[in-house]
Amino acid sequence: MIQAVLGNPNHSEYGVATIPFPIPHDQYAHCMELLEALEIGDAVKVDCKMEEVDSFFSVLKRTEMLTVNVEEPNYLAKRLDSFDTCEAAQFQAMAHKLELFELKDLINLTFCCQQATVITDFSDLAAVGRNRYMNLHGGSASVDELNALDGEETARQLIESGSGTITPYGVVYNNGMKLEQVYDGRFFPCYWWTWMWTWSACVRREKTGTTTCARSEAKRKPRQHKAVGVNSFIQHQLSIQRLLL
Repeated sequence: MIQAVLGNPNHSEYGVATIPFPIPHDQYAHCMELLEALEIGDAVKVDCKMEEVDSFFSVLKRTEMLTVNVEEPNYLAKRLDSFDTCEAAQFQAMAHKLELFELKDLINLTFCCQQATVITDFSDLAAVGRNRYMNLHGGSASVDELNALDGEETARQLIESGSGTITPYGVVYNNGMKLEQVYDGRFFPCYWWTWMWTWSACVRREKTGTTTCARSEAKRKPRQHKAVGVNSFIQHQLSIQRLLL
């Protein structure tokens, strides 16, 4: 997904380490050892300089020379790893249009880029129209809705609106998309099946004033990859509410 060459921003003489993102679970400890040898990769500090970035997502080249927390490219890569071809085009086109390069903004973009419409092939206007309709309706539509839709006319109206922006990844229409702060630069948004307990840990640490950030420490501990059921989810919410009282 992403191969990043990381170095110490204050000590270039220490050399560099090439880290794959997302970091495979069975390589995590080894990767952390490589970074620790360079005196970087701290759980909390922003101490890793992105010397080089190689990825299918070529728009990420703009993150080179940034200094980041090691968990930020790791989280971003996990988000992007689940994207299909359409979502990849939406992400890259909107990142280019909005001139985003900070990892915080790129992470937040992964949660809303699906609202945009990207045209990469003008030869099939019916498909463009269907995609446009689905972009405006949360990414889904019933068979009846799509059968009743005049896809070609929908595409023509979009193109004739003149609101598109030409990018290396296609012509993008933002459809009123707003970049919201889902990731605040401190705690990553939680996934129900692997992040719910991390969320609880984050809240608990915040309440008790513990200075260690849970976002990285939690990920470095073994965890079970299984879905959290509705009852378990409610129990987590109740425990968090008690902590906040």
